Amino acid sequence: MFNGTRANTHWIQLAFIRILPVAFCLAVSLIGCTRSDSDITDLPPEDTTVALRPEDAALDEEKQKHIWLTEHVTFELEHKFGLALTKAIRFADQDVVDNFLMSSAIGTLPEFDLTAIEQTGISEFACSDAKMEASRGEILQAIVNIPAEFDSIDSGKMRVLSIRGPATEGGEWMSSFLLTLSGQRQGEATHHESVHQISFAVDEPKAIGQTPFISEWIMGDIVIRRSGSRFFRE
Repeated sequence: MFNGTRANTHWIQLAFIRILPVAFCLAVSLIGCTRSDSDITDLPPEDTTVALRPEDAALDEEKQKHIWLTEHVTFELEHKFGLALTKAIRFADQDVVDNFLMSSAIGTLPEFDLTAIEQTGISEFACSDAKMEASRGEILQAIVNIPAEFDSIDSGKMRVLSIRGPATEGGEWMSSFLLTLSGQRQGEATHHESVHQISFAVDEPKAIGQTPFISEWIMGDIVIRRSGSRFFRE
């Protein structure tokens, strides 16, 4: 029985010695495969940056030109048309306003509500929601009649609120602006505020206001405030 046990043990040892190299090679092979996969996974990703195409550069250049042109038009509107408009209104110069409007110009006017709203010592007059279409002559008359709200106008300002370029080449621009005027009326401090929208053609921004360029003039909200207090300010 003792000898049988040793024989069996010897057989197991011989089998282990023969299998060990095979197992070692198999392990090395598996490690090699795993390492190979790891190396592939760890490779840096391919460069996915898309090269800028010539047409993309041209598009960016066109956008920059449009932005520059819009800023230029806005500047000319405020510093040429705006200054000339407020000065013409202050001194009731109809010829200047007339020169802004194209011969075919049309417009829209609000209906004015003469009912005053009294609020903490301030009387406020505003236009109603009703609008009416107006001819060139009616638009011109409405603008030059603004000074009638005052005995004297001390200051005026025009500020562009929004501007949109033409949808197609050669099309018209559209801009809205805020007109504010301050002065006196029968001893009361008076403040006029109105929103306007104009459609106009631009060949050269520097020429804005020098020749008739407005094809449509829409008068929006109008508010007039009056107060007997010398501390009344807007």
